[in-house]
Amino acid sequence: MRIRIAAMTATPLLTLALASTAFAATTLLAPTAMAANTTTITFNVVGCDGCTIQPAQWLKGKSGAPYEGKTVTVVNGVATATVPTAKTKGMSFNFTAPWAVNQNALQNIVIQYKGVPAGTQPTRAEALDSTKASGCWAGAKSGNVTIQVNVGRVTMEGFPASVGKGPYPLVYVVPPITAQKVFEPTYKGTIGNQQGALPCEGS
Repeated sequence: MRIRIAAMTATPLLTLALASTAFAATTLLAPTAMAANTTTITFNVVGCDGCTIQPAQWLKGKSGAPYEGKTVTVVNGVATATVPTAKTKGMSFNFTAPWAVNQNALQNIVIQYKGVPAGTQPTRAEALDSTKASGCWAGAKSGNVTIQVNVGRVTMEGFPASVGKGPYPLVYVVPPITAQKVFEPTYKGTIGNQQGALPCEGS
């Protein structure tokens, strides 16, 4: 009788142990699988502590609201954002500065000025003289990416006009990373949007 009771007790215990092992394995694998589908972007930003960056994606021809990632703040020259890798193709980056004069649009980081090859660092004069620029990123396949961002200042008329003139960021990647050939008109080297993200190309 004692043997039968022991055997009956051991069976559910073994089942529970196997179930616990399977749950533990699933729990351990889940973060790894999730991490494999994300890209961590480190922004090294010169000249704008307290500024914010928001990854976003709005693809041409697609209906619905744009993807809007978490807004990150530049602290000691660095901001880090983790996004789905699948969202990086056609991604743009909304940008704000606490000292910027108000505008009737969201500003975007320029990834490449038209006529300035990727890998070539634009000068301030080239940025100001440009007539078109792309804020659409060609994207990442996986892993971690570091983007160098330079922030200068230009003087802009504020919105509404009663605000008057004030400083506004001149913000671009240095040197340019690979951009999509989706060029927007610039004003004093800057670009922006009113939809939550720039219209970019998808797959």
